[in-house]
Amino acid sequence: MNQKVYRRYSMNSILIASTAVLMDGRLLMIKEQKNEAGPTWNFPSGHVEPGEDIISAARRETKEETGLDIKIAESAGIFQFTSRTGHPILLFQFLAEFAGGTIKLENGMTEYKWMTAQEILSMDDNGLREPGVIKQIARSILKQSYIPLSFFHTIS
Repeated sequence: MNQKVYRRYSMNSILIASTAVLMDGRLLMIKEQKNEAGPTWNFPSGHVEPGEDIISAARRETKEETGLDIKIAESAGIFQFTSRTGHPILLFQFLAEFAGGTIKLENGMTEYKWMTAQEILSMDDNGLREPGVIKQIARSILKQSYIPLSFFHTIS
């Protein structure tokens, strides 16, 4: 799908759904090599498809990239920024509980790690896809500063 289609659905920003999967106090990070930013660590995330609601997109992207089933619990924030590659982004970050499955990384994903939020904050910025955003998400998780799912409404 091209940039023009994304713009039509997201008011000039690329709409992204991202998920911090939590298991035993640790968050799942995946190493991506499929993007222009090079090999970097990120939460499972991706574009929201036209007609898809944001929470369904977060579940779908997590399943596609990791093979895991999740239960989305709440949101860890909404972030508007320009990516390292120059794209305007509107990112909805969710916190989810592991609900089953075995990790099977999608093509372009080379590694995974379960990390504490504090370990993510200690990572070198050069190794993170969007360091400012990822570290703010980790801080929000440490503070348990969440947005309830009741905040999100899908109108058909």
